[in-house]
Amino acid sequence: MKLLSLPPLREPDPPTAASGSQPATDVLAKAVALHLDGKPKEALRTLEAHKKEVGKLGSEHWSAMGRLQFEMGLYAEAEHSYRQMMEAAPSGEWGSLELAVCLEKQGKWQEAAEVFRRSLETQPKQREALIGLGASLLRLSRGQEALEVFDRCLKQDRNCREAVFGRAVALQLLDRQAEAKSIYEALLARNPDAEDCLINLIAVSAAAGDQESTLRYAERLLAMRPSSRPALEGLSTCMFWKGDYKAAAKIGAKLVEIDPDSYEHWFNLGVAYQLMLRSELAAKAYQEASRLRPEASEALVHLGAALHQANDQSGARDAYERALALAPADACALHNLGLIEEQHGSKAEAEKLYERLVAVQPDSIEGWFRLGSVRLERSDWRAAAEAFSKAIAAGCDWPEAKANLALALLRAGDTNGARKAYEKALEADPEMIEALRGLVAITLASGDRAEALAFQNRLIELGHQDPELLYNTALLYQQDGDAEKAVELYRDALAAKPDFPEALLNLGHALAARGRSEEARVCWRQALGMRPELARGYFEAS
Repeated sequence: MKLLSLPPLREPDPPTAASGSQPATDVLAKAVALHLDGKPKEALRTLEAHKKEVGKLGSEHWSAMGRLQFEMGLYAEAEHSYRQMMEAAPSGEWGSLELAVCLEKQGKWQEAAEVFRRSLETQPKQREALIGLGASLLRLSRGQEALEVFDRCLKQDRNCREAVFGRAVALQLLDRQAEAKSIYEALLARNPDAEDCLINLIAVSAAAGDQESTLRYAERLLAMRPSSRPALEGLSTCMFWKGDYKAAAKIGAKLVEIDPDSYEHWFNLGVAYQLMLRSELAAKAYQEASRLRPEASEALVHLGAALHQANDQSGARDAYERALALAPADACALHNLGLIEEQHGSKAEAEKLYERLVAVQPDSIEGWFRLGSVRLERSDWRAAAEAFSKAIAAGCDWPEAKANLALALLRAGDTNGARKAYEKALEADPEMIEALRGLVAITLASGDRAEALAFQNRLIELGHQDPELLYNTALLYQQDGDAEKAVELYRDALAAKPDFPEALLNLGHALAARGRSEEARVCWRQALGMRPELARGYFEAS
Protein backbone atom coordinates (compact mmCIF):
# COMPACT_ATOMS: atom_id res chain seq x y z
CA MET A 1 0.00 0.00 0.00
CA LYS A 2 1.42 3.40 -0.95
CA LEU A 3 2.17 6.19 1.53
CA LEU A 4 -1.11 7.98 1.92
CA SER A 5 -0.35 11.02 4.04
CA LEU A 6 2.59 13.40 4.22
CA PRO A 7 3.42 16.10 6.78
CA PRO A 8 1.64 19.38 6.04
CA LEU A 9 3.63 22.43 5.05
CA ARG A 10 3.09 25.67 6.88
CA GLU A 11 2.16 28.54 4.68
CA PRO A 12 4.61 31.44 5.07
CA ASP A 13 3.59 34.54 6.91
CA PRO A 14 3.06 37.65 4.77
CA PRO A 15 6.51 39.06 3.95
CA THR A 16 7.56 42.35 5.40
CA ALA A 17 9.00 45.12 3.26
CA ALA A 18 12.71 44.95 2.51
CA SER A 19 14.78 48.05 3.01
CA GLY A 20 15.14 50.13 -0.09
CA SER A 21 11.76 49.27 -1.60
CA GLN A 22 9.62 52.31 -2.42
CA PRO A 23 6.17 51.09 -3.63
CA ALA A 24 3.32 53.48 -4.19
CA THR A 25 2.07 53.73 -0.60
CA ASP A 26 -1.43 54.78 -1.44
CA VAL A 27 -1.94 51.87 -3.87
CA LEU A 28 -0.56 49.40 -1.39
CA ALA A 29 -2.74 50.85 1.38
CA LYS A 30 -5.83 50.58 -0.83
CA ALA A 31 -4.99 46.96 -1.57
CA VAL A 32 -4.58 46.23 2.16
CA ALA A 33 -7.94 47.88 2.90
CA LEU A 34 -9.69 45.79 0.25
CA HIS A 35 -8.07 42.63 1.62
CA LEU A 36 -9.23 43.50 5.13
CA ASP A 37 -12.74 43.89 3.75
CA GLY A 38 -12.58 40.35 2.37
CA LYS A 39 -12.10 41.44 -1.24
CA PRO A 40 -8.84 39.76 -2.33
CA LYS A 41 -9.73 39.82 -6.03
CA GLU A 42 -10.29 43.57 -5.98
CA ALA A 43 -7.05 44.01 -4.02
CA LEU A 44 -5.13 42.03 -6.64
CA ARG A 45 -6.75 43.98 -9.50
CA THR A 46 -5.69 47.25 -7.83
CA LEU A 47 -2.05 46.11 -7.65
CA GLU A 48 -2.09 44.74 -11.21
CA ALA A 49 -3.52 48.01 -12.50
CA HIS A 50 -0.73 49.92 -10.77
CA LYS A 51 1.84 47.57 -12.34
CA LYS A 52 0.51 48.44 -15.79
CA GLU A 53 0.79 52.12 -15.02
CA VAL A 54 4.30 52.26 -13.61
CA GLY A 55 5.91 49.21 -15.28
CA LYS A 56 8.74 48.58 -12.83
CA LEU A 57 7.65 47.60 -9.29
CA GLY A 58 9.33 47.41 -5.94
CA SER A 59 9.71 44.24 -3.88
CA GLU A 60 6.82 45.13 -1.51
CA HIS A 61 4.42 45.43 -4.45
CA TRP A 62 5.48 42.01 -5.86
CA SER A 63 5.30 40.54 -2.37
CA ALA A 64 1.73 41.76 -1.92
CA MET A 65 0.71 40.39 -5.32
CA GLY A 66 2.35 37.05 -4.55
CA ARG A 67 0.57 36.78 -1.22
CA LEU A 68 -2.83 37.51 -2.73
CA GLN A 69 -2.28 35.08 -5.59
CA PHE A 70 -1.17 32.41 -3.15
CA GLU A 71 -4.28 32.88 -1.02
CA MET A 72 -6.43 32.56 -4.14
CA GLY A 73 -4.70 29.32 -5.17
CA LEU A 74 -3.02 30.93 -8.17
CA TYR A 75 0.30 29.23 -7.40
CA ALA A 76 1.92 29.63 -10.82
CA GLU A 77 1.15 33.38 -10.79
CA ALA A 78 2.36 33.61 -7.17
CA GLU A 79 5.59 31.85 -8.16
CA HIS A 80 6.18 34.50 -10.84
CA SER A 81 5.47 37.35 -8.40
CA TYR A 82 7.83 35.96 -5.75
CA ARG A 83 10.59 35.51 -8.33
CA GLN A 84 10.11 39.13 -9.36
CA MET A 85 10.13 40.17 -5.70
CA MET A 86 13.46 38.38 -5.15
CA GLU A 87 14.96 40.13 -8.17
CA ALA A 88 13.72 43.52 -6.94
CA ALA A 89 15.05 42.99 -3.38
CA PRO A 90 18.63 44.30 -2.91
CA SER A 91 19.85 41.05 -1.37
CA GLY A 92 18.14 38.87 -3.95
CA GLU A 93 17.39 36.33 -1.20
CA TRP A 94 14.30 37.63 0.54
CA GLY A 95 11.22 35.63 -0.35
CA SER A 96 12.89 32.28 -1.10
CA LEU A 97 10.70 30.52 1.47
CA GLU A 98 7.54 31.88 -0.12
CA LEU A 99 8.78 30.85 -3.58
CA ALA A 100 9.60 27.34 -2.33
CA VAL A 101 6.09 26.91 -0.93
CA CYS A 102 4.58 27.98 -4.26
CA LEU A 103 6.72 25.39 -6.04
CA GLU A 104 5.66 22.75 -3.52
CA LYS A 105 2.00 23.60 -4.10
CA GLN A 106 2.50 22.95 -7.81
CA GLY A 107 4.17 19.59 -7.21
CA LYS A 108 7.55 20.88 -8.41
CA TRP A 109 9.32 18.89 -5.70
CA GLN A 110 12.87 19.06 -7.06
CA GLU A 111 12.76 22.84 -7.59
CA ALA A 112 11.06 23.33 -4.22
CA ALA A 113 13.79 21.32 -2.46
CA GLU A 114 16.50 23.43 -4.11
CA VAL A 115 14.85 26.71 -3.09
CA PHE A 116 14.22 25.48 0.48
CA ARG A 117 17.94 24.63 0.66
CA ARG A 118 18.85 28.15 -0.52
CA SER A 119 16.60 29.60 2.15
CA LEU A 120 18.37 27.48 4.78
CA GLU A 121 21.77 28.72 3.65
CA THR A 122 20.98 32.14 5.11
CA GLN A 123 18.74 30.90 7.95
CA PRO A 124 19.93 27.37 8.86
CA LYS A 125 17.45 27.01 11.72
CA GLN A 126 14.36 28.17 9.88
CA ARG A 127 11.81 25.56 10.91
CA GLU A 128 9.37 26.14 8.06
CA ALA A 129 12.16 25.69 5.51
CA LEU A 130 13.38 22.50 7.19
CA ILE A 131 9.89 21.00 7.21
CA GLY A 132 9.30 22.07 3.61
CA LEU A 133 12.63 20.60 2.49
CA GLY A 134 11.91 17.34 4.30
CA ALA A 135 8.43 17.05 2.78
CA SER A 136 9.78 17.74 -0.72
CA LEU A 137 12.45 15.07 -0.30
CA LEU A 138 9.78 12.59 0.79
CA ARG A 139 7.86 13.33 -2.39
CA LEU A 140 11.05 12.58 -4.32
CA SER A 141 11.37 9.24 -2.43
CA ARG A 142 14.66 10.36 -0.92
CA GLY A 143 13.89 8.96 2.50
CA GLN A 144 17.38 9.03 4.04
CA GLU A 145 17.92 12.71 3.17
CA ALA A 146 14.45 13.57 4.47
CA LEU A 147 15.17 11.74 7.73
CA GLU A 148 18.34 13.77 8.24
CA VAL A 149 16.45 17.04 7.62
CA PHE A 150 13.67 16.17 10.10
CA ASP A 151 16.30 15.18 12.66
CA ARG A 152 17.90 18.63 12.26
CA CYS A 153 14.52 20.19 12.94
CA LEU A 154 13.92 18.02 16.02
CA LYS A 155 17.28 19.01 17.50
CA GLN A 156 15.89 22.53 17.67
CA ASP A 157 12.42 21.54 18.85
CA ARG A 158 11.90 17.93 19.91
CA ASN A 159 8.15 18.50 20.14
CA CYS A 160 7.66 19.84 16.60
CA ARG A 161 4.71 17.74 15.47
CA GLU A 162 5.35 18.22 11.73
CA ALA A 163 8.95 17.06 12.11
CA VAL A 164 8.02 14.06 14.26
CA PHE A 165 5.39 13.01 11.73
CA GLY A 166 7.72 13.65 8.78
CA ARG A 167 10.39 11.54 10.45
CA ALA A 168 7.92 8.66 10.72
CA VAL A 169 7.06 8.94 7.02
CA ALA A 170 10.78 8.90 6.15
CA LEU A 171 11.25 5.74 8.24
CA GLN A 172 8.24 4.21 6.50
CA LEU A 173 9.76 5.07 3.13
CA LEU A 174 13.02 3.41 4.23
CA ASP A 175 11.06 0.24 5.11
CA ARG A 176 11.70 0.72 8.83
CA GLN A 177 8.04 -0.01 9.41
CA ALA A 178 8.17 -0.92 13.11
CA GLU A 179 9.88 2.37 14.02
CA ALA A 180 7.42 4.35 11.92
CA LYS A 181 4.47 2.55 13.49
CA SER A 182 5.73 3.32 16.99
CA ILE A 183 5.90 7.05 16.22
CA TYR A 184 2.43 7.13 14.62
CA GLU A 185 0.94 5.34 17.62
CA ALA A 186 2.59 7.79 20.04
CA LEU A 187 1.20 10.74 18.05
CA LEU A 188 -2.21 9.10 17.95
CA ALA A 189 -2.16 8.63 21.71
CA ARG A 190 -1.74 12.39 22.08
CA ASN A 191 -4.41 13.17 19.50
CA PRO A 192 -6.91 10.32 18.92
CA ASP A 193 -8.42 12.21 15.97
CA ALA A 194 -5.15 12.46 14.02
CA GLU A 195 -6.31 11.27 10.60
CA ASP A 196 -2.84 11.44 9.03
CA CYS A 197 -1.54 8.99 11.65
CA LEU A 198 -4.47 6.63 11.12
CA ILE A 199 -3.97 6.74 7.35
CA ASN A 200 -0.31 5.81 7.60
CA LEU A 201 -0.92 3.22 10.32
CA ILE A 202 -3.29 1.49 7.90
CA ALA A 203 -0.55 1.54 5.26
CA VAL A 204 2.16 0.28 7.65
CA SER A 205 -0.06 -2.49 9.01
CA ALA A 206 -1.11 -3.60 5.54
CA ALA A 207 2.52 -3.66 4.35
CA ALA A 208 3.35 -5.90 7.33
CA GLY A 209 0.42 -8.20 6.59
CA ASP A 210 -1.05 -7.38 10.01
CA GLN A 211 -4.72 -8.01 9.34
CA GLU A 212 -5.88 -7.24 12.89
CA SER A 213 -4.18 -3.82 13.05
CA THR A 214 -5.17 -2.89 9.49
CA LEU A 215 -8.80 -3.66 10.28
CA ARG A 216 -8.72 -1.83 13.61
CA TYR A 217 -7.25 1.38 12.22
CA ALA A 218 -9.44 1.29 9.11
CA GLU A 219 -12.61 0.93 11.19
CA ARG A 220 -11.45 3.69 13.52
CA LEU A 221 -10.91 6.06 10.62
CA LEU A 222 -14.23 5.07 9.02
CA ALA A 223 -16.02 5.93 12.25
CA MET A 224 -14.63 9.45 11.84
CA ARG A 225 -14.99 9.66 8.05
CA PRO A 226 -17.36 7.09 6.50
CA SER A 227 -16.14 7.91 2.99
CA SER A 228 -12.42 7.92 3.74
CA ARG A 229 -10.59 6.40 0.78
CA PRO A 230 -7.56 5.16 2.78
CA ALA A 231 -9.87 3.57 5.35
CA LEU A 232 -11.97 1.85 2.68
CA GLU A 233 -8.81 0.69 0.90
CA GLY A 234 -7.50 -0.79 4.14
CA LEU A 235 -10.81 -2.49 4.81
CA SER A 236 -10.85 -3.86 1.27
CA THR A 237 -7.37 -5.30 1.77
CA CYS A 238 -8.59 -7.09 4.91
CA MET A 239 -11.56 -8.56 3.04
CA PHE A 240 -9.25 -9.95 0.36
CA TRP A 241 -7.07 -11.47 3.07
CA LYS A 242 -10.12 -13.09 4.67
CA GLY A 243 -11.36 -14.39 1.33
CA ASP A 244 -14.60 -12.45 1.73
CA TYR A 245 -14.75 -11.36 -1.90
CA LYS A 246 -18.38 -10.35 -1.70
CA ALA A 247 -17.50 -7.77 0.97
CA ALA A 248 -14.42 -6.71 -1.02
CA ALA A 249 -16.64 -6.13 -4.07
CA LYS A 250 -19.10 -4.09 -2.02
CA ILE A 251 -16.29 -1.88 -0.70
CA GLY A 252 -14.79 -1.67 -4.19
CA ALA A 253 -18.10 -0.46 -5.61
CA LYS A 254 -18.15 2.29 -3.00
CA LEU A 255 -14.58 3.29 -3.82
CA VAL A 256 -15.29 3.66 -7.54
CA GLU A 257 -18.34 5.70 -6.65
CA ILE A 258 -16.18 8.02 -4.55
CA ASP A 259 -13.40 8.19 -7.12
CA PRO A 260 -14.58 6.98 -10.54
CA ASP A 261 -11.28 7.98 -12.16
CA SER A 262 -9.12 5.65 -10.07
CA TYR A 263 -7.53 2.85 -12.11
CA GLU A 264 -6.58 0.92 -8.96
CA HIS A 265 -10.12 0.93 -7.59
CA TRP A 266 -11.66 -0.36 -10.82
CA PHE A 267 -8.94 -2.99 -11.14
CA ASN A 268 -9.42 -4.24 -7.57
CA LEU A 269 -13.18 -4.32 -8.07
CA GLY A 270 -12.58 -6.51 -11.11
CA VAL A 271 -10.41 -8.87 -9.04
CA ALA A 272 -13.12 -9.17 -6.38
CA TYR A 273 -15.79 -9.97 -8.96
CA GLN A 274 -13.51 -12.44 -10.71
CA LEU A 275 -12.81 -14.29 -7.46
CA MET A 276 -16.57 -14.42 -6.91
CA LEU A 277 -16.83 -16.02 -10.39
CA ARG A 278 -18.91 -13.04 -11.55
CA SER A 279 -17.00 -12.95 -14.82
CA GLU A 280 -19.22 -10.49 -16.67
CA LEU A 281 -19.08 -7.92 -13.86
CA ALA A 282 -15.32 -8.47 -13.57
CA ALA A 283 -14.93 -7.82 -17.30
CA LYS A 284 -16.83 -4.52 -17.04
CA ALA A 285 -14.60 -3.37 -14.18
CA TYR A 286 -11.42 -4.32 -16.06
CA GLN A 287 -12.70 -2.56 -19.18
CA GLU A 288 -13.12 0.63 -17.17
CA ALA A 289 -9.66 0.23 -15.65
CA SER A 290 -8.22 -0.26 -19.14
CA ARG A 291 -10.03 2.84 -20.39
CA LEU A 292 -8.50 4.89 -17.60
CA ARG A 293 -5.03 3.52 -18.20
CA PRO A 294 -4.75 2.28 -21.81
CA GLU A 295 -1.06 1.49 -21.41
CA ALA A 296 -1.69 -0.98 -18.56
CA SER A 297 -1.24 -4.47 -19.99
CA GLU A 298 -2.16 -6.01 -16.63
CA ALA A 299 -5.75 -4.81 -16.91
CA LEU A 300 -6.03 -6.25 -20.41
CA VAL A 301 -4.68 -9.63 -19.28
CA HIS A 302 -7.24 -9.76 -16.47
CA LEU A 303 -9.94 -8.60 -18.87
CA GLY A 304 -9.00 -11.45 -21.17
CA ALA A 305 -9.19 -13.95 -18.30
CA ALA A 306 -12.63 -12.69 -17.24
CA LEU A 307 -13.97 -12.88 -20.80
CA HIS A 308 -12.39 -16.31 -21.18
CA GLN A 309 -14.23 -17.49 -18.07
CA ALA A 310 -17.44 -16.01 -19.48
CA ASN A 311 -16.92 -18.09 -22.67
CA ASP A 312 -16.38 -14.97 -24.76
CA GLN A 313 -13.31 -16.35 -26.49
CA SER A 314 -13.35 -13.75 -29.25
CA GLY A 315 -13.28 -10.92 -26.70
CA ALA A 316 -10.65 -12.74 -24.65
CA ARG A 317 -8.44 -13.21 -27.72
CA ASP A 318 -8.69 -9.49 -28.52
CA ALA A 319 -7.79 -8.51 -24.95
CA TYR A 320 -4.78 -10.84 -24.85
CA GLU A 321 -3.54 -9.62 -28.24
CA ARG A 322 -3.83 -6.00 -27.09
CA ALA A 323 -1.94 -6.87 -23.92
CA LEU A 324 0.84 -8.51 -25.94
CA ALA A 325 1.04 -5.48 -28.21
CA LEU A 326 1.86 -3.47 -25.08
CA ALA A 327 3.95 -6.13 -23.33
CA PRO A 328 5.19 -8.80 -25.79
CA ALA A 329 6.81 -10.79 -22.98
CA ASP A 330 3.74 -11.02 -20.74
CA ALA A 331 3.81 -14.68 -19.72
CA CYS A 332 0.17 -14.84 -18.61
CA ALA A 333 -1.12 -13.40 -21.90
CA LEU A 334 1.08 -15.78 -23.93
CA HIS A 335 -0.11 -18.78 -21.93
CA ASN A 336 -3.81 -17.91 -22.03
CA LEU A 337 -3.82 -16.97 -25.69
CA GLY A 338 -2.09 -20.28 -26.37
CA LEU A 339 -4.94 -22.09 -24.61
CA ILE A 340 -7.48 -20.31 -26.81
CA GLU A 341 -5.56 -21.31 -29.94
CA GLU A 342 -5.50 -24.91 -28.72
CA GLN A 343 -9.24 -24.88 -28.08
CA HIS A 344 -9.78 -23.63 -31.64
CA GLY A 345 -7.57 -26.35 -33.06
CA SER A 346 -4.79 -23.95 -34.07
CA LYS A 347 -1.99 -26.14 -32.72
CA ALA A 348 0.75 -24.47 -34.75
CA GLU A 349 -0.23 -21.01 -33.47
CA ALA A 350 -0.44 -22.33 -29.92
CA GLU A 351 3.03 -23.85 -30.27
CA LYS A 352 4.48 -20.50 -31.37
CA LEU A 353 2.94 -18.76 -28.36
CA TYR A 354 4.27 -21.38 -25.94
CA GLU A 355 7.70 -21.11 -27.56
CA ARG A 356 7.62 -17.37 -26.89
CA LEU A 357 6.51 -18.08 -23.33
CA VAL A 358 9.42 -20.40 -22.50
CA ALA A 359 11.81 -17.99 -24.22
CA VAL A 360 10.90 -15.25 -21.72
CA GLN A 361 10.38 -17.68 -18.81
CA PRO A 362 12.81 -20.59 -19.26
CA ASP A 363 11.70 -22.11 -15.95
CA SER A 364 8.00 -22.03 -16.76
CA ILE A 365 6.73 -25.50 -15.90
CA GLU A 366 3.28 -24.79 -17.35
CA GLY A 367 4.82 -23.32 -20.51
CA TRP A 368 7.02 -26.35 -21.22
CA PHE A 369 4.18 -28.75 -20.40
CA ARG A 370 1.73 -27.04 -22.78
CA LEU A 371 4.43 -26.88 -25.47
CA GLY A 372 5.05 -30.61 -25.06
CA SER A 373 1.32 -31.33 -25.24
CA VAL A 374 0.77 -29.52 -28.57
CA ARG A 375 3.88 -31.15 -30.03
CA LEU A 376 2.61 -34.55 -28.88
CA GLU A 377 -0.74 -33.91 -30.59
CA ARG A 378 1.12 -32.97 -33.76
CA SER A 379 3.11 -36.25 -33.55
CA ASP A 380 6.40 -34.36 -33.24
CA TRP A 381 7.70 -36.98 -30.82
CA ARG A 382 11.29 -35.87 -30.26
CA ALA A 383 10.35 -32.18 -29.85
CA ALA A 384 7.57 -33.19 -27.45
CA ALA A 385 10.01 -35.30 -25.42
CA GLU A 386 12.41 -32.34 -25.24
CA ALA A 387 9.65 -30.03 -23.94
CA PHE A 388 8.46 -32.49 -21.28
CA SER A 389 12.09 -33.07 -20.22
CA LYS A 390 12.50 -29.29 -19.80
CA ALA A 391 9.33 -29.13 -17.70
CA ILE A 392 10.64 -31.88 -15.42
CA ALA A 393 14.08 -30.24 -15.21
CA ALA A 394 12.35 -26.99 -14.18
CA GLY A 395 10.87 -28.80 -11.19
CA CYS A 396 7.67 -30.27 -12.56
CA ASP A 397 6.73 -33.33 -10.49
CA TRP A 398 3.39 -33.95 -12.22
CA PRO A 399 2.92 -37.64 -13.04
CA GLU A 400 1.24 -36.51 -16.28
CA ALA A 401 4.43 -34.82 -17.47
CA LYS A 402 6.45 -37.98 -16.84
CA ALA A 403 3.86 -40.19 -18.54
CA ASN A 404 3.70 -37.86 -21.54
CA LEU A 405 7.50 -37.87 -21.74
CA ALA A 406 7.40 -41.67 -21.74
CA LEU A 407 4.81 -41.74 -24.52
CA ALA A 408 6.82 -39.30 -26.64
CA LEU A 409 10.02 -41.33 -26.13
CA LEU A 410 8.21 -44.58 -26.90
CA ARG A 411 6.81 -43.17 -30.15
CA ALA A 412 10.26 -41.81 -31.00
CA GLY A 413 11.70 -45.33 -30.62
CA ASP A 414 13.49 -44.85 -27.29
CA THR A 415 11.99 -47.84 -25.45
CA ASN A 416 14.48 -47.78 -22.56
CA GLY A 417 13.94 -44.07 -21.97
CA ALA A 418 10.18 -44.55 -22.15
CA ARG A 419 10.29 -47.36 -19.58
CA LYS A 420 12.33 -45.23 -17.14
CA ALA A 421 9.91 -42.31 -17.59
CA TYR A 422 6.87 -44.54 -16.97
CA GLU A 423 8.54 -45.90 -13.83
CA LYS A 424 9.15 -42.32 -12.64
CA ALA A 425 5.49 -41.54 -13.27
CA LEU A 426 4.50 -44.55 -11.14
CA GLU A 427 6.78 -43.36 -8.35
CA ALA A 428 4.90 -40.06 -8.38
CA ASP A 429 1.50 -41.76 -8.64
CA PRO A 430 1.47 -45.54 -7.97
CA GLU A 431 -2.08 -45.77 -9.31
CA MET A 432 -1.50 -44.00 -12.61
CA ILE A 433 -3.35 -45.97 -15.28
CA GLU A 434 -1.50 -44.51 -18.27
CA ALA A 435 1.88 -45.46 -16.80
CA LEU A 436 0.78 -49.02 -15.99
CA ARG A 437 -0.70 -49.53 -19.46
CA GLY A 438 2.45 -48.11 -21.04
CA LEU A 439 4.61 -50.51 -19.04
CA VAL A 440 2.35 -53.39 -20.04
CA ALA A 441 2.90 -52.53 -23.71
CA ILE A 442 6.67 -52.19 -23.27
CA THR A 443 7.12 -55.42 -21.31
CA LEU A 444 4.94 -57.38 -23.73
CA ALA A 445 6.93 -56.05 -26.67
CA SER A 446 10.15 -57.10 -24.96
CA GLY A 447 8.76 -60.59 -24.32
CA ASP A 448 8.68 -60.23 -20.52
CA ARG A 449 5.26 -61.80 -19.98
CA ALA A 450 5.71 -62.19 -16.21
CA GLU A 451 6.30 -58.48 -15.68
CA ALA A 452 3.51 -57.56 -18.08
CA LEU A 453 1.19 -59.84 -16.11
CA ALA A 454 2.20 -58.16 -12.86
CA PHE A 455 1.37 -54.70 -14.26
CA GLN A 456 -1.98 -55.94 -15.62
CA ASN A 457 -2.90 -57.44 -12.26
CA ARG A 458 -2.13 -54.11 -10.61
CA LEU A 459 -4.56 -52.48 -13.00
CA ILE A 460 -7.25 -55.03 -12.12
CA GLU A 461 -6.59 -54.57 -8.38
CA LEU A 462 -7.08 -50.84 -8.83
CA GLY A 463 -10.60 -51.56 -10.05
CA HIS A 464 -10.10 -51.32 -13.79
CA GLN A 465 -12.34 -54.10 -15.06
CA ASP A 466 -12.63 -53.23 -18.75
CA PRO A 467 -13.17 -56.34 -20.91
CA GLU A 468 -10.03 -55.89 -23.02
CA LEU A 469 -7.79 -55.70 -19.95
CA LEU A 470 -9.38 -58.81 -18.46
CA TYR A 471 -9.09 -60.63 -21.81
CA ASN A 472 -5.42 -59.74 -22.32
CA THR A 473 -4.58 -60.77 -18.74
CA ALA A 474 -6.38 -64.08 -19.27
CA LEU A 475 -4.32 -64.65 -22.43
CA LEU A 476 -1.09 -64.22 -20.47
CA TYR A 477 -2.22 -66.70 -17.82
CA GLN A 478 -3.26 -69.12 -20.55
CA GLN A 479 0.13 -68.78 -22.28
CA ASP A 480 1.83 -69.47 -18.94
CA GLY A 481 -0.25 -72.64 -18.51
CA ASP A 482 -2.55 -71.34 -15.75
CA ALA A 483 -5.82 -72.36 -17.45
CA GLU A 484 -7.85 -72.08 -14.25
CA LYS A 485 -6.97 -68.38 -13.77
CA ALA A 486 -7.49 -67.80 -17.48
CA VAL A 487 -11.00 -69.31 -17.29
CA GLU A 488 -11.86 -66.98 -14.39
CA LEU A 489 -10.70 -63.88 -16.22
CA TYR A 490 -12.35 -64.85 -19.53
CA ARG A 491 -15.63 -65.25 -17.68
CA ASP A 492 -15.11 -61.79 -16.04
CA ALA A 493 -14.48 -60.27 -19.48
CA LEU A 494 -17.66 -61.87 -20.85
CA ALA A 495 -19.67 -60.66 -17.86
CA ALA A 496 -18.59 -57.12 -18.72
CA LYS A 497 -19.03 -57.66 -22.49
CA PRO A 498 -21.27 -60.64 -23.44
CA ASP A 499 -20.78 -60.15 -27.21
CA PHE A 500 -17.02 -60.80 -27.06
CA PRO A 501 -16.41 -63.75 -29.44
CA GLU A 502 -12.62 -63.80 -28.97
CA ALA A 503 -13.11 -64.23 -25.23
CA LEU A 504 -15.59 -67.07 -25.84
CA LEU A 505 -13.21 -68.79 -28.25
CA ASN A 506 -10.24 -68.64 -25.88
CA LEU A 507 -12.41 -69.56 -22.89
CA GLY A 508 -13.25 -72.72 -24.83
CA HIS A 509 -9.54 -73.49 -25.28
CA ALA A 510 -8.87 -72.89 -21.56
CA LEU A 511 -11.77 -75.14 -20.57
CA ALA A 512 -10.58 -77.84 -22.95
CA ALA A 513 -7.15 -77.66 -21.34
CA ARG A 514 -8.86 -78.33 -18.02
CA GLY A 515 -10.60 -81.38 -19.48
CA ARG A 516 -14.00 -79.73 -19.65
CA SER A 517 -14.65 -80.51 -23.33
CA GLU A 518 -18.41 -80.20 -23.33
CA GLU A 519 -18.29 -76.68 -21.83
CA ALA A 520 -15.59 -75.84 -24.36
CA ARG A 521 -17.79 -76.88 -27.29
CA VAL A 522 -20.62 -74.66 -26.01
CA CYS A 523 -18.27 -71.70 -25.95
CA TRP A 524 -16.93 -72.40 -29.43
CA ARG A 525 -20.42 -72.71 -30.88
CA GLN A 526 -21.39 -69.34 -29.35
CA ALA A 527 -18.20 -67.72 -30.64
CA LEU A 528 -18.71 -69.06 -34.17
CA GLY A 529 -22.30 -67.89 -34.07
CA MET A 530 -21.08 -64.35 -33.41
CA ARG A 531 -18.14 -64.49 -35.79
CA PRO A 532 -17.96 -67.41 -38.25
CA GLU A 533 -14.48 -66.47 -39.49
CA LEU A 534 -13.07 -67.63 -36.15
CA ALA A 535 -13.55 -71.19 -37.43
CA ARG A 536 -10.33 -70.85 -39.45
CA GLY A 537 -8.18 -71.63 -36.45
CA TYR A 538 -10.41 -74.25 -34.92
CA PHE A 539 -8.73 -77.41 -36.25
CA GLU A 540 -5.21 -76.07 -35.67
CA ALA A 541 -6.09 -75.12 -32.06
CA SER A 542 -7.70 -78.46 -31.33
